[in-house]
Amino acid sequence: MSVPIASCSITEGPVTLPKAWTDALTEFTANQIPIHLIDLQTLRLVSRSDVARHYRLILAAYLQKHPSRQNAPQHEITRTIFKIVKYAIFSHRWLAEGEPTFQDMSMISTFAEALSRDDETVLAQTLVTHVPDIATRAGLHKFLLFCSKARSYHCRFAWSDTCCIHKDSSAELDESIRAMFRWYHNAYVCIVHLASSLASDDIPTDEWFTRGWTLQELIAPESIKFYNREWRAFTDARNDKDRRNDTLPLEKRNPVWLAILRVTNIPPGRLSYFSPGAFDVAQRLSWAAGRRTTRIEDVAYALVGIFEIHMPVQYGEGRFAFQRLMEALLLRVQAYDIFIWTGPPSQYSAALPVSIEGYLVAREAENCISVPNEFGDPSMMLTHKGLQVEVLLVPVDCREAADEHIEDERDSDSEETESEKHNDQDESRSGSDPDDDDELGVRFLGNDVESQSTDQGRFSWFHFTDSGGVFRPLSVRGSGPIVFVDDIFTYPDIPPRQYAFAILDYHRDWERGSGCVYVPYSQKSKYLAFVLYRDEPGEVWHKLQTNTLVYVQVEDEKMYEGKTVNICL
Repeated sequence: MSVPIASCSITEGPVTLPKAWTDALTEFTANQIPIHLIDLQTLRLVSRSDVARHYRLILAAYLQKHPSRQNAPQHEITRTIFKIVKYAIFSHRWLAEGEPTFQDMSMISTFAEALSRDDETVLAQTLVTHVPDIATRAGLHKFLLFCSKARSYHCRFAWSDTCCIHKDSSAELDESIRAMFRWYHNAYVCIVHLASSLASDDIPTDEWFTRGWTLQELIAPESIKFYNREWRAFTDARNDKDRRNDTLPLEKRNPVWLAILRVTNIPPGRLSYFSPGAFDVAQRLSWAAGRRTTRIEDVAYALVGIFEIHMPVQYGEGRFAFQRLMEALLLRVQAYDIFIWTGPPSQYSAALPVSIEGYLVAREAENCISVPNEFGDPSMMLTHKGLQVEVLLVPVDCREAADEHIEDERDSDSEETESEKHNDQDESRSGSDPDDDDELGVRFLGNDVESQSTDQGRFSWFHFTDSGGVFRPLSVRGSGPIVFVDDIFTYPDIPPRQYAFAILDYHRDWERGSGCVYVPYSQKSKYLAFVLYRDEPGEVWHKLQTNTLVYVQVEDEKMYEGKTVNICL
């Protein structure tokens, strides 16, 4: 259904509507649109109640034309209102200075008669002539051109983050930040100005794609239109994010669409239609990793709408805002992809990264995400002591000289030739150099966490793989050593006595008892793990900082069975 914009003024008198329509319109405008919008006919800032009053006139005309719709079901009423209430929304890079402000809008609207002119340059000059304070503001012309493009989409209203938020009101600022994703999603069209790009080939290097806030401004709207630095459209398409792009032959796809896919690493389906929520956490955090914000706190605040979580805005808290974001996510998620990160840990919990940059590695780890509630501990929680989680603990014993253990095996096996033993050692290290000084030998202990037994349990193979599925030279064959490579791990200053693999997304065999867990399960043989260490049995486990993801893979037809251990990281 296409409903034309009425030319009536929003100040006209009250109009009678059926109660169901009035209630639905009131609820929609009070909750689903920005607090203030720009009336594109007058350049005046208007409130939600002004917008509702305007659209009551539109709805009245619509129902007069379609009287049978007066008693429509509630869901059809809501859908119709969503289509009728149209506003354009702006996405751009802020200038260092010169952007029109909330306070400027009252001065700008004073000269609304200039709107009758088609030339935005003339309009800008008219405002500069009458309002000298605006003369040096380069953002004014950009703002007026945005308004012009919004009118070309037949929108009566528009919203820009520079001038539509009363930033002196902490309550309005807080609501705006937390509701911004919804506002971009509900907009009829999002108009994007790429100030550093002239042709579509320039898009991947435009600074717009490096900023934290523009991520939600890209994925939230269903309709988006990109303009270059001269305010010319890159393509003739009405919607540069049209979901049909993904079904077209490559040569017929929108070049802007293809450029966005290359620069953002966002899957086509997610780009075309994005559903907010606390799932696919690592993947979504990886999209934001590497982006910059002027205020440190905005790294976290720019993501609250993407994950549909609620956290108060507290400028001044610095990097702790990201910690609060992670705490809020852990209250909502049970999937273990939230632990797909590398690098330094947070000072508040070793299970979480110190910054969002730790999730850069998750861009290549999408196939390793476990299905929620099928694996691991469904009741993990973040406490004041750290992450409380139940893991399948696979201990290994650190040896200062792995070669001593190998020599003991050689002495005890007199039937094996020296050549065969040397080949077995090389094979167990999966191609690593036995004489490399950067390697640390450890040996698999089996099910017993506390003892220093050499029992091999049910394991005959044990591997680490990186996020790309490439095998690292870490394996156990019989009683041979596992070899850690130093460019993967960051060790404590003094090597501890004991290491362990904390398998997070293990499978629990409920038919054999709630305490029995094992790997592998069905077709899943690759499991996300932390590497833990401690000095003595009985002491608290600590997480080893890693520079790559750690996965445990079990050979086909092999199984490791054991009991879980509750740890706090």
